[in-house]
Amino acid sequence: MSRAFEAGETVYLCNGAEAVYVAAADDSGHIVRPVYESEDGKAFGKPAVLFDVFAAPPVERFAAQIVEARAELERVRAETAAAREELVKTQDAKDEQEKALRRLRALPGVPAILLDAAEGRFTHAVLRDGRIVRLDGDQNHVEIKVLWRAGHTWEPTIWFADEEGALPARSEEEARALRDGMMLRRVRECQWGNLTKHVREAESVGVTVPPEALRAGWESVVKARKKELAENTAKVTVLTGIIADAESELAKVLPGDEPAGETP
Repeated sequence: MSRAFEAGETVYLCNGAEAVYVAAADDSGHIVRPVYESEDGKAFGKPAVLFDVFAAPPVERFAAQIVEARAELERVRAETAAAREELVKTQDAKDEQEKALRRLRALPGVPAILLDAAEGRFTHAVLRDGRIVRLDGDQNHVEIKVLWRAGHTWEPTIWFADEEGALPARSEEEARALRDGMMLRRVRECQWGNLTKHVREAESVGVTVPPEALRAGWESVVKARKKELAENTAKVTVLTGIIADAESELAKVLPGDEPAGETP
């Protein structure tokens, strides 16, 4: 219930607007004149009869559910605005990437494997120990590089979790084929006596070593050993000649008491 006011006193309406109190009206009403701002200063509207006026601007009160709902609405609006801004940035980055890819495709002689890397078609990586990992696109520690190798071939290599030398693949099936080829190649081309180690490593990641690969591995080891033996034999021959020459020269400088050609 509104209290009693004096004529000329500043009062406030339900919507917070300012008015000047004129007088009390019948049926507990109040006669007021709204106050407006104009270029000439304050202006007053026509007298109006109202049932409720206030000594201070009233403030709306809401149920707790409405307050929570309004707070949630503001939060959602803020998140929506942030998402829209991020979407614009993402779209701009995507447009720039598409432009770069179009320029790359237009270059003559660009190998397909380079385009696969640039367009993000690699989905898996085969690590050097034979494990297969999936590249989900959210791993910032994954970097694919396509390197130019001797013989004019493009060879993709991948840095995964700071491990260099993994092989990228376009599918899990291709990754398994790359893994099998890599592990069996180590067995077949083994040269330094660690053939058993390579076989165990291959079997530990599910790669079956066929007899022909094992036989090729032993043949490779024997071949490497024969080559090493031949090289060492050649070195021994050369060193023996050098030693003989040195002894001959030494004998000329420091001749012994024995007749030449005799051995003590």
